[in-house]
Amino acid sequence: MLVCLGTTVYVTLGTDMTGPGADPTRILGQIIVGIGFLGAGSIMTRSGSVVGMTTAATIWMNAAVGASIGLGHYFYAVLSTILCVVILFGLPFIDLRSESDKTEAPLQPLRSRMRFRRSEPVARK
Repeated sequence: MLVCLGTTVYVTLGTDMTGPGADPTRILGQIIVGIGFLGAGSIMTRSGSVVGMTTAATIWMNAAVGASIGLGHYFYAVLSTILCVVILFGLPFIDLRSESDKTEAPLQPLRSRMRFRRSEPVARK
């Protein structure tokens, strides 16, 4: 909620800026970059599995809802909030994996799928 509130305040302040050289879209662009870094910091790897993707996506959606509110697009804010809640609470009930896949780890480490061949050394002149 604080991400949404902060984004709303910054976007509202950006749209209220007037005068020569004032560009409110620059504030929105910087919010997107900052939230991207914040979300990337919440993604971790643990025992070959990636965790935190849902947290990062939720942070991203909070900022988008805040930007929609700050720009006065309340319909889009409400619609995206409803879709986000449906996705976050509805999709865990739909398990698309078969019974045999449920015993295995959800993600295999990337290094176990990669195969490398030795190459010939490059002759330098």
